[in-house]
Amino acid sequence: TFGNRSVKIPLDSIVTIEETNYSKYYINNPVFNLHHSGVIKFYTGGKEAIRITDRDGLVYLIGTHKPKEFLSVVYHQKEILS
Repeated sequence: TFGNRSVKIPLDSIVTIEETNYSKYYINNPVFNLHHSGVIKFYTGGKEAIRITDRDGLVYLIGTHKPKEFLSVVYHQKEILS
């Protein structure tokens, strides 16, 4: 189902964060806040993604063209909060 509510991922609740492929398909449709099979997906472009799992077991799959930069920003922000 599609939702229009905002999704906030508290940095202190992140258990794992990893770089992965968004999907096995060559072409993907843009989606925002798509809840499917226990995963909350966000995709605008690119073949790569970041998979974030929080304390509650929710999985967020965020498609990105620059996964390494995304990871470094999240790690940097987590360090600031610690």
